[in-house]
Amino acid sequence: ETNLRISETQAKESLLIRDRFHNLLMQAPVAMCILEGNDLLISSANRMILELWDKTEDVIGKPLSEVLPELKTYQNSRDIIKAFRTGETVYGYEEPILIKVDDIERLVYLNYVCQPIKENNGAVSGVLAIVYDVTLQVLAMQRVEESEQKLWSLIDQSKCAITFLKDKERLIIDIANEQSMRALRAGPEIIGKSILELLPEENREDMISIAKDIFENGTIRHGHEEPFFNTENADDIRYYTYFMSPLRERGDSITGTVIMATDVTEAVRLKRKVLEGEEMLHAAT
Repeated sequence: ETNLRISETQAKESLLIRDRFHNLLMQAPVAMCILEGNDLLISSANRMILELWDKTEDVIGKPLSEVLPELKTYQNSRDIIKAFRTGETVYGYEEPILIKVDDIERLVYLNYVCQPIKENNGAVSGVLAIVYDVTLQVLAMQRVEESEQKLWSLIDQSKCAITFLKDKERLIIDIANEQSMRALRAGPEIIGKSILELLPEENREDMISIAKDIFENGTIRHGHEEPFFNTENADDIRYYTYFMSPLRERGDSITGTVIMATDVTEAVRLKRKVLEGEEMLHAAT
């Protein structure tokens, strides 16, 4: 009789725990469901996961494969089966899945956890699936990446030499397009190096002074037909018209410097020839 009372008490406690767990699952602010047995029958599913599936409570008691046959082709379904068979928790991140909503396929991205449910003897009786709809975050990230790609494409194809510098003291090259590399007579290996290592002595001090002013005061600097001595031939000096401005991130703080420079050497040489011609004509006159 005593053992019977103990069993009844344990049964009541077990039911109470199950009821509490069920209420917790139904009120959870994330999509959750419990799948039981080899057929992965849906024994519980909260409102959020039913909305994600575009289903109603009449799916309770049915196999997941019958309710969402399209899941068979996705990693999510394989991970649920894996959790059930191995007894190990399986995680998924940003998995794209096509789900039918009002007979219209909608692409969603999901993060999920497949947690095996184990009995006292260690046997796996089901899987608790916790699903997070991260579609908005993924789409936003994709838009950011597309914008970055477009920006980089514009920078890379620009006829101007464009360089981004970071680190006020060392002036590290963070971004440099092909025109910038050509001006510095170097290749992609310049990324991560200090621009001071690549500049000739004649231009180094000016760069330090200008960059310091930009980092500290946010000054915008212009240069018109400035000589650039980065060449082995002293007679082959290049001339650049440039624009340097602060790069502001995280509010108002200055985190870098943007340099946009245009090679105007040919224009400078042509102008000099014209002036020399005018002087010769004047002298001849």
